[in-house]
Amino acid sequence: MGQPLPAFWAGRRVLVTGAALPLGRELVNELTARGAGVVALLGRTEALGRPVTVARGRPDDTARLTTTLVLHDIETVFHLAPAGLPAVRLAARLAGGVSVVVPPAASLDVIADLLWRAEALASPAAHAAA
Repeated sequence: MGQPLPAFWAGRRVLVTGAALPLGRELVNELTARGAGVVALLGRTEALGRPVTVARGRPDDTARLTTTLVLHDIETVFHLAPAGLPAVRLAARLAGGVSVVVPPAASLDVIADLLWRAEALASPAAHAAA
């Protein structure tokens, strides 16, 4: 695993499923600190208390996910919710090739690993040189 690029996330539009979970909150904090435009997919009763855009819905609702991805011009989805991966992947394809990043089963530094994986998907040449 490499280290995330400092300026990569500035202005980048991302969706985080499972944003109300501890790992999701940590990722949202890290992404906003790096200047990303974060959209958090939350259930009807979930709240973050953070300055991010909130989209209401479930990660297994392909139609709503696709609409959210297109409406917010999302480039990368971090899927941290415990369910819905097939719907998230389908919505990403339908929305025009949005990258989907899923955390590894075990990682010492999960947030840095997720950021690096997403960067590598979006910019393989930059990571080959790093």
